[in-house]
Amino acid sequence: MLARNPVCALLGPRQCGKTTLARELVRGRKDAHFFDLETAAGRRRLAEPELALAPLRGLVVIDEIQREPGLFAALRPLAGPYAAGLFALGLLNAGLFSVAIIPLSTAYAVCEAFGWEAGLDRSPREAPIFVGLFTAMIVASALVILLPGIPLIPVMLFSQVLNGVLLPFVLVFLILLTGDREIMGPHRNSSLFSTLAWVLVAALAALSVLLAVATLVR
Repeated sequence: MLARNPVCALLGPRQCGKTTLARELVRGRKDAHFFDLETAAGRRRLAEPELALAPLRGLVVIDEIQREPGLFAALRPLAGPYAAGLFALGLLNAGLFSVAIIPLSTAYAVCEAFGWEAGLDRSPREAPIFVGLFTAMIVASALVILLPGIPLIPVMLFSQVLNGVLLPFVLVFLILLTGDREIMGPHRNSSLFSTLAWVLVAALAALSVLLAVATLVR
């Protein structure tokens, strides 16, 4: 792909391995140039993108490029006239999947936990709480994003931090559920597995607290 296209983009949610993959691409290559825009040094190197990028040859990797939207204009001549549309289409696709999957799975989880009727094949009259939750989350998300002047990058960062903070609480209930003999029967977790799971949850909780503190301090 890199051999055929002058510009390639790695799209995906946070913490899915994009930076790791990007660093693997430049590992061992003498003609590779890596810019990490998550650091102040990386942003200073690209303070004037045309001057910094013009003399470079070989592979150029710009990590966390969304932190500097002005760089997209500098890359447009390299990417061609259709790159902006394709990039926007990729973001739209990721956004549509997120809008459909996250509110939908949440509505299913809440309704199943309380024994309420749920299903996409159910009408609002048959499953009012399910449809109401699903619709309310989509509308609430749209209202937040459409607020004038709201900084979208910090909003995305905060949502991921919140997701990390809430994850240990979800895992606590999951471990309790899978260790319940009445519910799971012979398929319940072993004592060793449950102990390891509790250790991992404690580690995740500590890391979540550190992530939240680091984000607030930043």
